[in-house]
Amino acid sequence: MTEITQNDAIQIVAKHLECSLSSLTVLSDMPANFRIYKVTKEPAWLVRVAPSELKLVSAHVVLVGKQSGIIHYDGSAGDER
Repeated sequence: MTEITQNDAIQIVAKHLECSLSSLTVLSDMPANFRIYKVTKEPAWLVRVAPSELKLVSAHVVLVGKQSGIIHYDGSAGDER
């Protein structure tokens, strides 16, 4: 089985959200202030979606399985202050 690459993960999220590739960033680690409660047992890429407007909102993140390419989570990072 071929592992899903970072680039594959970005492509999957861009298609899922119908957004531009430039609005997506793969994070290497889960930031300490992120509170994602629906975490998968499958290793996953953490893709952050840039906000569409300049406003104070929780980060939008998508978890993409590294083996399956399945989107395990699409929502808030829970990093509100």
